[in-house]
This record gives sequence, structure tokens and C-alpha cells, in this order.
Amino acid sequence: MKPISNPGYLTESLFHRLNGEFVDRGDYYLIRTPTNSGFYWGNHLLFQDPPKVGDFGLWMSLHEREFGADTQHIAFGWDAEECGEVSQFEEHGFSFVSTAVLKLNRLIRTEKFNRDLNVRSIETDDEWAEVTELQIESGYDGGDLGSYRSFKERQIERFRIIQDNKAGAWWGAFLDGVIVGDMGLFFDENKEIGRFQNIGTSPKFRRQGVCSTLLYEVCRNGIETTPNLIICAEKDGMPEGIYRSLGFEFCSLQAGLCWRRLDVKG
Repeated sequence: MKPISNPGYLTESLFHRLNGEFVDRGDYYLIRTPTNSGFYWGNHLLFQDPPKVGDFGLWMSLHEREFGADTQHIAFGWDAEECGEVSQFEEHGFSFVSTAVLKLNRLIRTEKFNRDLNVRSIETDDEWAEVTELQIESGYDGGDLGSYRSFKERQIERFRIIQDNKAGAWWGAFLDGVIVGDMGLFFDENKEIGRFQNIGTSPKFRRQGVCSTLLYEVCRNGIETTPNLIICAEKDGMPEGIYRSLGFEFCSLQAGLCWRRLDVKG
């Protein structure tokens, strides 16, 4: 299969290559995260082109061949920006996912910058445990809490392993010694491109400039490594507006399809 050109899926592949499986099957890429089967976009098939009429049966059979018939979720992505023919998938319960891919153009410090925050990388076991709890608290929005906790614990452990391998870092925004916001920034092995991950803000400290301050400081550190910094957000959602205010610009659309057997986030 051709190399990935979509900057969203390209930067996601960094994590699969660093800690997971990323296999070229010729007609598609197999992405697998053996340590976290509940991670939807860590266990999926990535095609070159969007689905066309008649692809539903083929894609489903390929997924069953790779993951078995009893998976709790099914996810498909494609490198092209076009939406394709998704109606047959939607008729079978799939949700179409559209994500804005943004690249940092010129870093801007906004009026929401919070000078009371101390931003630095996560270092100790206690801090990693605090990050895990904050990620659960800030990201959970219903469903099976136990499954979501398991997913997040495994996800954070994965990022910790990647940080230990010197491919980037997880960052925290500290207020009086307490982590009130956190996120990751990781790089490919040649330091040519970087990707932000999972920005979280404690619900108790929202609307206090935590997200924008944290992202500004991590960007300021990250551009010393590479000027090619990528972040993704739901198209036209509030986070996209925050990222644009800091100097990110839309560069691509990342499209996919997801079906969930259980109400578990991934």
C-alpha cells in the first residue's frame, strides 16, 4: 500500500509503530494495540481510498479475518479526505467520524494565558497516577465506567512507555502542586513531525485558561524539536476554536467509520 499522506493518520501511525503493530497488508494497513483491545483507533483497518458501493461486505470480511467475529468494536479509516459511500455502513449501525487535522503555523499567546500555572513534564509514579485520574475525570461522559477506566489506564501506560523511550513526553499544568491539566506531545524517530495527544482539563478548573496555557507552553517547547506540530479535534467543535486561537490552521480532514458493540469509549 502507498505511504500514508493524511497528516492525521500519519501522525497516529507514530504511536502504532512505537508501541503496537502496524502491518502493510498490500490493500490496507492493519493497526493493532495488543495491550489495549478496547482502543478503537488503535485496533482498526486503514485503507487508501474511501468506501465505495459494494465495499461493506469486503471490509467486514477483512476485519473479521484480522480481529475475529466477536470484537467489541469495528473501525475503518482511509487516507483520502473524501467521505465516500458510507450509507450502507450507517444502515448497519456505523457512525461516520470526521476530524479536523490542524498544523501549528505561528504560535500565539492568547489573553487567556494563566501565569499561575507551572507547566512541566510528568516524572514520578504519583504524578502518572494523578494524570490517569484526571484523564478519566475529564474524558468520561457516560457508559461503562469500569471499561473506560481500564481503557484509560492502559492508554496512559502506553504513553509512559513511549516517553521512557525518549520519543516525547507527557506534560502537566500544575497549580499549587496539583495537576489541573495534562497532555502528550510525541515525535517520530527522525524528529520530523510531532503529534499532540489527549488534552485534559480538570472539570473544576475549566474556563481558567488551563488548556490554552498548557498547549502554548508545550508548543513552545515542541517547536525547538520540530516545526511540524499536528493536533486533531472534532470538526467545528470548541477545542478546534481554541487551537486556532493559538495559531493552528486546518490542513486536512481525517475520516473514518466506527461501530460499537458496547458503550465503551476508545
